[in-house]
Amino acid sequence: MSIVYRDHKDIKVNPNQTGDFISIQSAINYATEDDTLIVRDGTYSENIDLLGKALIIGSEYFTSGDTTHIASTVIDGQLNGSTIIISDISGSEKKLVGFTIQNGRLLMEALFIAVILTPFLKTLLLKIVPGFKQWRRHLSIQ
Repeated sequence: MSIVYRDHKDIKVNPNQTGDFISIQSAINYATEDDTLIVRDGTYSENIDLLGKALIIGSEYFTSGDTTHIASTVIDGQLNGSTIIISDISGSEKKLVGFTIQNGRLLMEALFIAVILTPFLKTLLLKIVPGFKQWRRHLSIQ
């Protein structure tokens, strides 16, 4: 039996092309279990899927504690399905920290995050889709 040690990566995401990746999904695609993605301030117009990977994904709030990064780091689903999909994650490190999540839509509902196995969600600002006449769930645990 051999033991393999692997260094976990810190991956930088910045829409201004000064990080390792300009989109969160590209960084997720590249990342492996227990990596950390630090997402710089900006609006990320994309729907993301963690692809079953146990990752820490945080805005700069995660490293600095500065709450202004929560409102300044936006994941915008553009009313195109769930903004964030987290499913079948089994690794030890899984966190989503310090984002504004908006414009999620799934089957005519304002579902922002579809969660099958509940990871650690912390300090998220969820914005409801304008125009819906009744309250809808922001978070779906299935």
